[in-house]
Amino acid sequence: MKVGIIATGWIAEKAAFTLNGLAECEAYAVGSRQQETADKFAAKWNLTKAYGSYAELIADPDVDLVYIGTPHSHHYDVTKLALMAGKPCLVEKAFMANARQSADNHRQRTRPNLYRDYPRTATNHGLRISVSRLPSGTHRRAEGTS
Repeated sequence: MKVGIIATGWIAEKAAFTLNGLAECEAYAVGSRQQETADKFAAKWNLTKAYGSYAELIADPDVDLVYIGTPHSHHYDVTKLALMAGKPCLVEKAFMANARQSADNHRQRTRPNLYRDYPRTATNHGLRISVSRLPSGTHRRAEGTS
């Protein structure tokens, strides 16, 4: 599964670190508000693609899952954009700022099980990420701590 990471901050680095240690997932692409920042992040974490906008990453047909690692204040807009494009999302906590945003994004789903808000276990060794349903409809679980 190819994962596109939205944002380049500390939590996005933890996600890239963890994804790079998983057999079933690939830290494939990063989207940032600036191309230069995306290029640096991609080089540091050995990602295949770097995009200078969130929308470009979301539009990439090879991205199977979008990891939202932006500050909380941007979760709603970025998640909505990805959901409207039919992309499954894994949203960093806090999921949304309020119940209205959560309900609105729930309505944006184009198919069932399109997004999950998973609690993460932060350790000195990275994140543990669980994915319950992939875009193909196959049920798998990817876990890892690197």
